[in-house]
Amino acid sequence: MKAINYLILLSASILVFASCSKQIAGPTGPTGPAGAQGPAASYTVVFDSVASAGWGGTGPYTFSIPVNAISTTNYNIVEVYYSINQGSNKTYTEMPVANAFATGDYFFFSYTIYQVNIQYDNSGSNAASTAAPYVYFKVVVITQP
Repeated sequence: MKAINYLILLSASILVFASCSKQIAGPTGPTGPAGAQGPAASYTVVFDSVASAGWGGTGPYTFSIPVNAISTTNYNIVEVYYSINQGSNKTYTEMPVANAFATGDYFFFSYTIYQVNIQYDNSGSNAASTAAPYVYFKVVVITQP
């Protein structure tokens, strides 16, 4: 029994002394050399519009926007937004989107080299042509070499 008490006391002493150690930071060393420069990303924004009256009846309809910044289908991030507001108060909504003008319609996009293809399917309604005279698009392309 005496040995167990001694062992417990020894263990507790080791824990107390081990937890009381204090570390002091040394002086700050010299600054190292600058690292290699990573690839620089760039972005391009393209605006375009289409008369929505051309999208009446049944779809799907396709509208193509030329975008010179898409020189390859690799290493690009392409985001497309649409708006029906005119003037400086345009509020853009990210695509793809369903029920843009009416229940059952949708906008989506795809892209190839040098162009973005926007597709609108209105499921037989004339909602796009009555919602606004034009639909405005903003294409944002982020490229990285």
